[in-house]
Amino acid sequence: MNDAPGIAALPHLRHFLHNPEVLTFPPGPGATARMQAYVYKSRRRADTYVFLAERDGFSRLPAAVAQGLGQLEFVLEVALTPERRLARADAAVVRANLAAQGFHIQFPPVPGTPDAAHG
Repeated sequence: MNDAPGIAALPHLRHFLHNPEVLTFPPGPGATARMQAYVYKSRRRADTYVFLAERDGFSRLPAAVAQGLGQLEFVLEVALTPERRLARADAAVVRANLAAQGFHIQFPPVPGTPDAAHG
């Protein structure tokens, strides 16, 4: 089994998605205070979750990323508001990613980082 191309793309996405300054932008004129997100867990990669802007909107994921994540299992529907706090992600970054690209990937915390101490 060789899924190296999909997995190889994940470290680059990890850097991109875990750096809020890369994705922070002012809300556009059509921005709303409330946004629904649909959360799926990867059955291939432990503690890795995908937030989608629409239920079962897997077509928004790049093919290599989807392949690297493997089968995704629905776990939660959540309303993301500006006040919402998430356990391991910045809700503002998740909202920005959902608005810009239709998905956000939450990777497990990297050992030795402040986020790892909370998990």
